[in-house]
Amino acid sequence: MNARATALPLIALLAAPGGCQGLGRTIGVIDEAMPGRPDYGATLASILDGVSGAVASLDWDMLEGLEPADVGLVVVADPGHLPGRAASLLEAYLARGGRMLVVGNERMLTTRYVESEGAWTTLAGALEAVRPTRPLAADGTLLEGWEHSSGPSAPQSVTREATVAPDGSPGVEVSVTGLAGWDTYRLTSVADAFTDGRTVTTFRARGWGQTHQLLVECQEKDGARWMASVPLGPQWAHYALTPSDFSYWSDSPSTGRGGEGDALNLSALSVLAIGIATGHGPTSIAPGDHRWAVAGLGTAPSPVGEADTYGVVLECLMPWYKTYQLDGFDGVRATEHGRLAGLSETLSPPRGPALCAVTRPRGLGLAGATAPGRFVPLAEAVDASGEWRGNLAYVWHQTEGERVGARWGAVGVPPSEEAAPLIRATARTLLERAALTRAGASEWAVFDDEPPMALGAEIAGGHTAVAGVTVRFVVEDELGVRVMDRTVDVDPVAAMQTATVDGGAAPPLAPGFYTVRTSLALRGRPVDVITQRVSVHPSSAESAPRIELSEDGTRFELDGERFMVHGINYWPLYASGADPEWYWSHWLSSNQYDPDAVERDLALMERLGVNVVSIQYQNEDMSRPLVDFLARCRRHGVYANVYLPNTHPLGFSPAHARALLTLPRLARNPAVFAYDLAWEPNLGREGARAGHDPVWRQWIEDNYGSIEVLERAMGGPLPRDAEGAVTGPSDAQLMETDPDDSERVFVAAYRHFADDLISSGYGRVAAFIRDELGDGALLGVRTGYGGTGQPWIVPAMAFDLLSGAAHLDCIQPEGYGIDGEWINYRYGGFTTQYGRWAGNGKPVWWAEYGRSVYSGEAEPTEEMVELQRRLYENTFRMVLESRADGTAGWWWPGGYRVGERSDYGVINPDGTPRPAALEMMRFALDIAVLEPPPQPTVRIVFDRDLYPMGYAGVWLAHREEYADAIARGDWVELLTEATGTTTEDFPRVSIGNVPWSPGMPFKHLKGEIHGPVLLRDGAPRVFVDTLDSPLAPGPYEMELRVVNTSEVTWLPGDVVLTVTAGAERHRIALAERVPRYAETTVRLPVDIPADGVALEARLSLDGQPFGVPLRRQLGG
Repeated sequence: MNARATALPLIALLAAPGGCQGLGRTIGVIDEAMPGRPDYGATLASILDGVSGAVASLDWDMLEGLEPADVGLVVVADPGHLPGRAASLLEAYLARGGRMLVVGNERMLTTRYVESEGAWTTLAGALEAVRPTRPLAADGTLLEGWEHSSGPSAPQSVTREATVAPDGSPGVEVSVTGLAGWDTYRLTSVADAFTDGRTVTTFRARGWGQTHQLLVECQEKDGARWMASVPLGPQWAHYALTPSDFSYWSDSPSTGRGGEGDALNLSALSVLAIGIATGHGPTSIAPGDHRWAVAGLGTAPSPVGEADTYGVVLECLMPWYKTYQLDGFDGVRATEHGRLAGLSETLSPPRGPALCAVTRPRGLGLAGATAPGRFVPLAEAVDASGEWRGNLAYVWHQTEGERVGARWGAVGVPPSEEAAPLIRATARTLLERAALTRAGASEWAVFDDEPPMALGAEIAGGHTAVAGVTVRFVVEDELGVRVMDRTVDVDPVAAMQTATVDGGAAPPLAPGFYTVRTSLALRGRPVDVITQRVSVHPSSAESAPRIELSEDGTRFELDGERFMVHGINYWPLYASGADPEWYWSHWLSSNQYDPDAVERDLALMERLGVNVVSIQYQNEDMSRPLVDFLARCRRHGVYANVYLPNTHPLGFSPAHARALLTLPRLARNPAVFAYDLAWEPNLGREGARAGHDPVWRQWIEDNYGSIEVLERAMGGPLPRDAEGAVTGPSDAQLMETDPDDSERVFVAAYRHFADDLISSGYGRVAAFIRDELGDGALLGVRTGYGGTGQPWIVPAMAFDLLSGAAHLDCIQPEGYGIDGEWINYRYGGFTTQYGRWAGNGKPVWWAEYGRSVYSGEAEPTEEMVELQRRLYENTFRMVLESRADGTAGWWWPGGYRVGERSDYGVINPDGTPRPAALEMMRFALDIAVLEPPPQPTVRIVFDRDLYPMGYAGVWLAHREEYADAIARGDWVELLTEATGTTTEDFPRVSIGNVPWSPGMPFKHLKGEIHGPVLLRDGAPRVFVDTLDSPLAPGPYEMELRVVNTSEVTWLPGDVVLTVTAGAERHRIALAERVPRYAETTVRLPVDIPADGVALEARLSLDGQPFGVPLRRQLGG
């Protein structure tokens, strides 16, 4: 190596005359390799020679207080092997506006080192020597004094036996039979466990069989919950957990916790727990039998400083989940920005595996709030066919927060001759004096009857003022034809300030897809570019066919042919590894949406046979990205099941729903398959359910006439709250498997109340969408929070598939909890049939199911990937066997989900399918041609009122009967004693199978009244339910819709509608035959005085009121 390429000592450079202003031109290379690791200092000095100023040699001590004015760029090699304090030192340098380049193919701080007796040793090695100085078990063995906690349903059995670890540590061995949720031991007397410098939780543990992971939880006084999971093997292993090993649990009751910079506060600890958990939890272990052991549990002082375990978040770099390993790739392709930085379009691929960053917002467009930063990919790893596999070299511009103005980047391979162009290009980009933070169009999509998109850019200045700035805006159509080319001169950009550039309006554009390319030049030299893809849409209604129900309402059809849902819950790959605040602000928001990434995903879906994506559409900012997304879906034969946040039956907001549906003009968009009206709705546990007590008490009055009548039917008193008011059932009563008659009737009544409450709410939502907005999209709800019919979730009281089915177009159970042996999936087929009964033959498709492959390691194990594959295979087999109408698995993007501590993705972060996704492709044709259900040969009669657990009780009671019939080759239909009956011959029993007498509700007779809609000649229809302005007094014709929500067919003249409005009273015998879920419309005059009038409508049979009454105030 020549002298010019040798890194000089930093002290010599700082002593040179002249100093420097703004960002220093010196590049500092950290030249302090850890023991046994390669020293890349000289190689990097040679590669970076001539990129900027001199190249200096740094050690970690020299980073303390280092100013960007002295060293403008710090370069770190071998990032997987660094001192533990490296993260805090580098973060402090970046917070001062510095620039950093990381070169290497291992995640940062995979192996942390600490100084011990003047030498470097690994943090793991230092922690391995830690032994408890304060035991956490009083007798050191059986966790005496710890509270045993399991739920939501107790395992069949739990036993504890004393054991001893090989080092002589006393411990406990725990065996759990029939685990269905969690089983843990909690210690609440932890006040002094973490005092006197004790910050490490240490123990030995092992597992047997499928017990491959152990959960440790710390709960703070404010409710913040922090989880750490450790892998278990058949041999005893030592564990030492520091505070940074614990991650915030997103379902914590605390508020304002878990954001960037937050960490477990041991001084506020109130609970320490250890045990196992399954389901939507951090451990991802299967239900069933488990066995584990722990010994030597206690706390101890840390052998290292706090900075050595500091949890820094640097987007695209760390923690580990911001990146992923790419085992191999075939080529390197420079991006447009990479070519500006000096890269040729194709490069020789560096040797070996690579570390790639998960894509983050690229500054596309001007809509929405400014993102916290901008991701700039410079070079992409590609496979042999040229398909993208990862971001190999990239830069991150921090635009908000404490590190605003800082930049960092990475090249995901070790320093080498092949990697040299990537390293130089990334360094140049990091040192550039100005950069775009975002640029492009003001909207992602417009309609051709709207004003053209506005164009613009935002420029971030560096450490010194920048002059000679120009911005060029070029618009091209999809064929590359240029339709606009405009250059704008920009005033000098002040140091560390942001300049806004007005690019004017784009020309009027015909419907189609376009590219807006915004480039930044300094004195004529192009230095930055942002390319945004946008779309223009016809204002006239499109004639393309959309998915609808068959004429008999039993299946989906597209253009006259049966349509089977073969779908996935979709977030793009760039959603993985996002911190909670950014994740919840959503991939479809204007400042995150990325059509290039979406197009890659959609093209892969098309190859896999995926035809439906379930997505969330949460606010108005997402409306125009949604329009663009739906148009791209159509080009790949994909349809969208769109979740709406304010159409929940118990939390309906018509104004918000109206805005969400009308801004993107969804009513006529043929790419919309259905609206998902609520997300895993549930009434909650008993504390949350108490909020419905006033409505529950009113329901009792409406259906029983008084509380006393219900208590007589029960044969016992109703429970009451502290004020003496009637309340609902406890969680324990819902879970009761051997209730007395009083409890059974009580809970049955509450479940009927819930059905009515939920169904009437859905009826209101459905009427708004279908009648008021004229939107013909199908309506559905993913129903089965935690798994439809799974006993462990019963205390949360997930909505029953029956609740609201009258108003929905399809039924959507969830498959969580169906796992393991094939018989469990066959049992799941019973839920398909229950959904078909609940929906009166409507299509049934499984809206959510899946299995996490996360097991505590950064990369999924082969075992976890195989378990996920089997789950998808067996779920598809269950669909075929039970003749369901399809599925949508959870979810698309592989990678770590922060907070939930899971990885349910079926696509690897590099865009390749996991085996579960290949199962989707394998089954796509079989599912597409699946025949409708045959005629039943076996009928199973069930009665939900027998089981306080509701449908879970029905499922447990009848699933084996169903499975046996299917195994024999029979086809099963589910019935109740009221199936096929009419108002002349239905069973006249009351709720809970109590003998009926006048004044008590009919168990099997239900109905609802919706509206009113008011009409006047020549005036628009007035929908009273969603009216947001005063109602004018005077005479109207009033329209009421009456819906039969029961199995009992109403014969002509039997059911009477009584309507009272002030002094007016109408008693109308319904003249039509109204079968299950059908409706009839009644019109009658109403005169609304200036001070308004109270409207009440009620159904009755033979003088006995039934169903949900309608009460509205008209005017006034």
